[in-house]
Amino acid sequence: MKRVTRKHIWPVAVEGIAGNFVLGAMFTWAVFRTPLQELFPSWTNGMLSIVFAMHNLFICIGILIGGRLAARMSMRVLYFLLSLVQLIGFGSFAFLPESNPGLSYAMVLCLFGMLCSFAVGIGINVVQTATQPWFPSHTGRISGALFMALGISSFILAAVTEQLLDFFKYDLGLGTACVKYTVATIGVILFIIAMLTLILDPKSWRGPANAELEVVTNSKGITPRMMVRMRPFWLLLFWNAFMRAVGFILLDYAANLAVAFAATSLMGMLISPANGLGSLLTGMLLDKVGLRPNILTVGLTMALSIALLAAGGLLASPVLIIIGLMVGGLAYGGSSTTDSASIKRVFGGRHYSVNYGIANISMAIGAGISSLSGIVLDAFGGNYLSIIVMTAILVIPVIICSIGMTRVRMPRF
Repeated sequence: MKRVTRKHIWPVAVEGIAGNFVLGAMFTWAVFRTPLQELFPSWTNGMLSIVFAMHNLFICIGILIGGRLAARMSMRVLYFLLSLVQLIGFGSFAFLPESNPGLSYAMVLCLFGMLCSFAVGIGINVVQTATQPWFPSHTGRISGALFMALGISSFILAAVTEQLLDFFKYDLGLGTACVKYTVATIGVILFIIAMLTLILDPKSWRGPANAELEVVTNSKGITPRMMVRMRPFWLLLFWNAFMRAVGFILLDYAANLAVAFAATSLMGMLISPANGLGSLLTGMLLDKVGLRPNILTVGLTMALSIALLAAGGLLASPVLIIIGLMVGGLAYGGSSTTDSASIKRVFGGRHYSVNYGIANISMAIGAGISSLSGIVLDAFGGNYLSIIVMTAILVIPVIICSIGMTRVRMPRF
């Protein structure tokens, strides 16, 4: 039987990290919000939150369907197709009609909220499915590394986005239309990176061969039908749903929250690298202490984040707001890693891609809840303390589910 060595697995990890880097642009929405409102003043916070909620929902749908597609198609071909779809979606921003805000909103909703997000969801599943089997003893760590790539890329792309906005707005004199061409340019850059990933390694995006598979991955596992009948599945689902809801709201408003309390939008986007760091640290913690302590730790970290944001809001302290956002990023990154790794740990590896897709229904629930944030903000006249209060309410079920997970019996593979 062929023996799997470091020579085989580390290129796989690098490919996975590079692949997820390309998918990180979808989490820079907070940077696009204000420029889009400047271009289309009739767009409300509620309208923009609906776009972000649809974005989260269609990522969830993409992850779910990606599990099915990854089992039937070449993951290399699948990754190329989703990269092409993302290019089309981002590139089409250049054609938003400024004279028709209604049509432009419909285009953004379809292009960003649905098309690109669906492709990214498929990509997240493809990268996880292609990478996870190579690291059976370090599922938490590799999941953390992959989601860390998403967080870091979000921050880097946010910084690039701000530079491009200034370039198109001032150097080329395009004014408020700068956001259209910035998004399109980001799409081209990401497509080039994706193609380089595929070209430089013709064997990228493949799972272990059959002989290797017997060594590197567990062939046992619970079927999706059995999984949805088990109490741990539902506790994990709702724990992750409310964690996602809080995380989505913080990501959606990170830049605006920072600006509202006298910081810069890029300072607010520090939530993204914190998100990536949280993914990695949580993965390492998960491998070391197990699932239950990890879930409780991540849940309490999110509660700490909301407490810091509340203190920052009441004291009008930009320092506490930024620290609160970063701690929230750590917790949200932890929830992403915990979700992907726990499905493998609790329900086995045999049906991982499908089980992982089903478990990510939590993203749809979280997206639905987070979509109400724009309505709440508009109802309170744009006062961002209302957003902080909303997240404080949502973190309560997180703590309840965290405690519940410490008392439930779980299978182990």
